[in-house]
Amino acid sequence: MLGTLESASSLTVKKRDGRTANFDENLIKNAIAKAFRSHGGIADDQPLSPDLQLAVDSVMQSVLIRVLQGIREGQQLEVERIQDTVE
Repeated sequence: MLGTLESASSLTVKKRDGRTANFDENLIKNAIAKAFRSHGGIADDQPLSPDLQLAVDSVMQSVLIRVLQGIREGQQLEVERIQDTVE
């Protein structure tokens, strides 16, 4: 049973096309940062402010906790479910 956020690195995720891949939390974090950039009108080549970076990290932690909780409840780890959690 998964009990820590570090456990996420040993997981696989089902992609939309049915293939599986190693779970990579950096992909989620990058997507969250991209959403913050888009919402704030920040160019991709500009760094996020420390406050926005903290917000990205906070959202990321919340997503990981919810994803791991879902796994504990028997849900399959899927890209679509992760995206729904982020939104």
